[in-house]
Amino acid sequence: MAQLDLSSWVKAPRRKRVVMYRFLQDLPEVMATKNDTIGPFRKGDLVSAEDVPKKVWRVLMHHGVVEPVEVDFFSKPNVHIRTRKGYKG
Repeated sequence: MAQLDLSSWVKAPRRKRVVMYRFLQDLPEVMATKNDTIGPFRKGDLVSAEDVPKKVWRVLMHHGVVEPVEVDFFSKPNVHIRTRKGYKG
C-alpha cells in the first residue's frame, strides 16, 4: 500500500512581526486626541501600535514613558495584550 505524504498539504505556521510598545512607567488615563482617551496603563504593559495614534506614541517615547518592541507571533499570541478595550489573547 502506498503512503500518502501530507507534508505538502500542511502549511507551516505563519510568522507575523508586530510592533508593540512597552510602558516603562505607570500612566493614568489621558486625552490622546480631541475625543479619545487612552489608559490607564501599568508599567510593563504591552500595547499594539494600532491602538493609539502615531503622534501620541512619539510624544510618549520622547518623554521616556514607552519603548518600541518587535514581537514575533505565530498563529495566536500566547501572551495577554492590553488594549483600550481590556485584555485579549
